[in-house]
Amino acid sequence: MDYTFTIKADAPDGVYCLRLYLNLGDESFQYYVPVKIESTPINLSILDRPDVFNSGVKDEITLVIGNPRENTLSGITVTPSGEKVIETTQTNVFIGDLNPGKSAHVTFNVTPLQQGELTFRLNPYYCIGF
Repeated sequence: MDYTFTIKADAPDGVYCLRLYLNLGDESFQYYVPVKIESTPINLSILDRPDVFNSGVKDEITLVIGNPRENTLSGITVTPSGEKVIETTQTNVFIGDLNPGKSAHVTFNVTPLQQGELTFRLNPYYCIGF
């Protein structure tokens, strides 16, 4: 039988052994399952952007997302925010899975409306702004 559990870990990095105990009436089973906790942050950086943003002029910003971890990261999305500061053609970009040691590039078309802060959120892990 296969069992899938979501575990929220509030512990320092390391390998922990979780005890799984199954009671099936007349029989019971006990297994120790190793779980590795790794909090190395995902790398998110600006690869390319204009030197100067002009109000009302559409430009491109390219970000690079890197996975320094030993495991594949799943369900990654990048979302720009800057309410009343920018317009974008994308509300977010879905990257999906990112294998260990690999990176992905994402490009956003942005049109500044006024001076302010533009922030990119990497769900669920990281945030970069300028």
